[in-house]
Amino acid sequence: MSEAESPRRPLAPPVKALLVWIVAPSLVQIFVPVFDAFAVRYLSLRLYSFSGAGTPVQAVYGLITHTAVHGGALHLAFNSLWLLVIGQTLAPYLANRTVRYESPYLQGIALWALFFTGAMAGGVLQLALSPNAVLVGASGGIFAFFGAFGRIQLIIEGQTLSSAERRVRLVRFLAMMSVMILLFSLPTFSLAEGARISFAAHLGGFLVGVLGLPLFLRLAQKV
Repeated sequence: MSEAESPRRPLAPPVKALLVWIVAPSLVQIFVPVFDAFAVRYLSLRLYSFSGAGTPVQAVYGLITHTAVHGGALHLAFNSLWLLVIGQTLAPYLANRTVRYESPYLQGIALWALFFTGAMAGGVLQLALSPNAVLVGASGGIFAFFGAFGRIQLIIEGQTLSSAERRVRLVRFLAMMSVMILLFSLPTFSLAEGARISFAAHLGGFLVGVLGLPLFLRLAQKV
């Protein structure tokens, strides 16, 4: 390694745990068709079963388990890549380094809370707008990461900017994310036959990240 090169930061254990959470079950889905049918039927987020009967229990636990189920290899690849990139970037800001947690994985409690809260908010918004929907994928949690990191960058940059410049940066960031959310919700980006990417899940997660960041930063300091 030359002197000009900086050592590469190892993958944060909390991010590694999230990657295992979303990748392991989804790989089994891809290679074991029987499990794929089971996962979509029983681990997705839904209000109604395939028979049309209500499944209120699945509407509760599915808020978490739908993040570990994906609609194919491409869907999984996109979410894994974004989780790796934005999660690894965000992890240092939400890491708890108190001595009570000897395990580096437990330093990610605030990061995990942000991810799953974003996923749950996106799921609730999706079902509120489309009660018959069947939701799979980790996008809600990943967009919570996008929202939180964007706000952190605005805070850091805002320390050297005027109030007018901060407002311009805020509007630019919100506009960019709105375009991104809308773009990935177009039919062109559907990842499987008959499936659509959820605008509501992305939006719900993003709003949790932007609006709830102070709570998760406080959680990282207290837990």
